[in-house]
Amino acid sequence: MIKNLTLVFFLCFLSASTFAESAREYFKFAKFSYDSKEYIKALDFINMAIEVDPNYINGFLLRAEINYGLQEFDEVINDITLAFNLDENANKTMAEFHLLRADAYVKLNSFNKALSDIDYSIRLNSELSKAFFLKGIINTEKKIYFEAIENFDRAIKLNPTESDYYYKRAELKKLYYKPIAGTKTYESIMADIKLSIALDPEDFRPYKLKCVMLKLDASYKKEEFIHVLDGFIEQFPEEPYFYAEKGMANVLNYNYGSALKDFTKAIQLDKYNEANYRNRGLCFHNMQKYQLALNDYSKSIEVLVKKYQDSENDESIKKLLAQTFNMRGMTNRLNGNPDLACDDYYSAAKLGSKVGLNNYRRNCNVYN
Repeated sequence: MIKNLTLVFFLCFLSASTFAESAREYFKFAKFSYDSKEYIKALDFINMAIEVDPNYINGFLLRAEINYGLQEFDEVINDITLAFNLDENANKTMAEFHLLRADAYVKLNSFNKALSDIDYSIRLNSELSKAFFLKGIINTEKKIYFEAIENFDRAIKLNPTESDYYYKRAELKKLYYKPIAGTKTYESIMADIKLSIALDPEDFRPYKLKCVMLKLDASYKKEEFIHVLDGFIEQFPEEPYFYAEKGMANVLNYNYGSALKDFTKAIQLDKYNEANYRNRGLCFHNMQKYQLALNDYSKSIEVLVKKYQDSENDESIKKLLAQTFNMRGMTNRLNGNPDLACDDYYSAAKLGSKVGLNNYRRNCNVYN
């Protein structure tokens, strides 16, 4: 009897030991895959670890990190919450996972829940720069701009090596202060952009913001701006924004042939951006290639109508749609299609355009 009990105890001990070892082995494979950014493979391994050990706290926490990499933010929240419920000590000590859950809440626009986690993480560790950065993001979304800047300042003071902190501060200052070229505020924004680029040269966003800032400087020559854009295009050849910006710079320089090439490239990279069709249409119009202009205006209208319907009648899209109908109307008139021109002017007027209404009355012999 004693031998049988000993055997049973030994087998149970062996089973438990093998069980734990197997879960840890799967965890190691998952962590290696996660560190290599092979998130799907990592998820498969960590799911096997949790299947072996359904109370594996570290497994749930690693799965939360993996799901963050996969942008599955609801799953991030679920896994961290489950881990905290299983282990009260983890809930009371792991500030970084409160922050990770807060970050997931921010991505899902659940700002009050995010703030609860952020404030708790700060109570655990007041030196976490990410906590103040996330507060700044939430402040910005809530339009509490001065507090947002203070929080970004605090985040940068705690960690001056994070590119995104400088970028977000620069973006906010541009929005909040509406800077004028040559002022200290303008220069401080440009300094933040420069630091952001230096810390992460592969992130195109600060380059894009630099374009926006340079356009605010009336003294900055168009030729210089085009040269800067050429450098950005060389670094980011698959980014349509820089081709579109170069196209507009060439339009303002009356270089319609070059602008056509730029807008065409931008369209090839992003076929759903109605502005590039409209601006290329303008180039064709100015070059008196009216049928080609009409084709582009029609494509722009097609994309805008879909966006307008999907947006539930967004006023800014409605205004752009009216503007494009007006532009097509003027091209139709010059192309010898007065009836089609009147249809376009009427459509613009129906969308609330005073210019469209005036064009309709002036060109279509209708006074109502």
